[in-house]
Amino acid sequence: MTKLITIIFFLCLATTSYSEAKTPIIGFMTGFVQNSTVNDRYNSSTSMGLFKIQREYKFKVRTQRPDNNDVKSIENAFKNLIAQKVDLIVCSGYQFTEPGKKFAKQYPKTLFLMNDAGPINNMPNVSTPNFAQHEGSFIVGALAGKITKTRKVGFIGGVDVPPLRAFLIGYEEGVRYSNPKVEIKYVFITNEPDYSGYTSPEKGRSIAKKMYKQDVDIIYSAAALSGNGIIQEAKNQKKYVIGVDYDQDAMAKGYVLTSMVKRLDRSTYTEVKNFLDGNFQSGSKIYGLKGGYVSLTEMKFTQHLIPASVKEYLKTIQSKIISGEIKVTNYLMNR
Repeated sequence: MTKLITIIFFLCLATTSYSEAKTPIIGFMTGFVQNSTVNDRYNSSTSMGLFKIQREYKFKVRTQRPDNNDVKSIENAFKNLIAQKVDLIVCSGYQFTEPGKKFAKQYPKTLFLMNDAGPINNMPNVSTPNFAQHEGSFIVGALAGKITKTRKVGFIGGVDVPPLRAFLIGYEEGVRYSNPKVEIKYVFITNEPDYSGYTSPEKGRSIAKKMYKQDVDIIYSAAALSGNGIIQEAKNQKKYVIGVDYDQDAMAKGYVLTSMVKRLDRSTYTEVKNFLDGNFQSGSKIYGLKGGYVSLTEMKFTQHLIPASVKEYLKTIQSKIISGEIKVTNYLMNR
């Protein structure tokens, strides 16, 4: 009997050691940023979710950044992560969609979590959390329609890809909902597969300057790091801008009306937790206004510019979107 107990004891030790040896390894693919001194808050939000869950679970993180925005550089970055035998690759951005699908097919035992990658179904090792940017964009569009004095508003998108078309269409519908007489101008900085439109602040600034000179008094910036230039030009011209992805209100206090925030940290936390709990869920899903995955900021620097009646109007719109009374076109999922 004693001998049997001893054998069981050593088997338990062996199991524990094996478990520790199999500590999960998560690969974090960041976006390309040419200037390393620029704070890429889009990817920072993803990393915040990843490192928050790391405080609760034991796993290793391997970080990889592409050398450029082109497909070859992104594919090389995927190869480097896979060579490190990661169990899950986490990335955010539509530029990773096609390369991610390619490697997911080649390496079916590696799991992929791709935020903002559009709908990807029928791939059991790929999870694609997307955001209801169309809903948040509708609300900021309604705000722009109420606040504009010139009845001309603008939209600048970083790259002409489906997620940003979803931003634009939601914004247009929101503007027309609140003020059908408003003219909407829009420009995409680059077209796919040129993703430099996300990382070109000077191009963003130049396009914004031209729009403001055409009597546009509010621009919705959906251009990642290029938006830094758009926001700077809003301040230069003493016009208004709407930020995106994270709270950009403090970047030009009093000129950023609000920001349409996407909580990449929350989606990343939720999805990685599912993986670590053994509940990895493949396929597409939408995180939206319900649950606070998409929201507007507190507008703390523009409270004096936005009447209380408009703030209540926006709250009502949000409630109606959540309830389904207002239906916003979801270009990303319905195309």
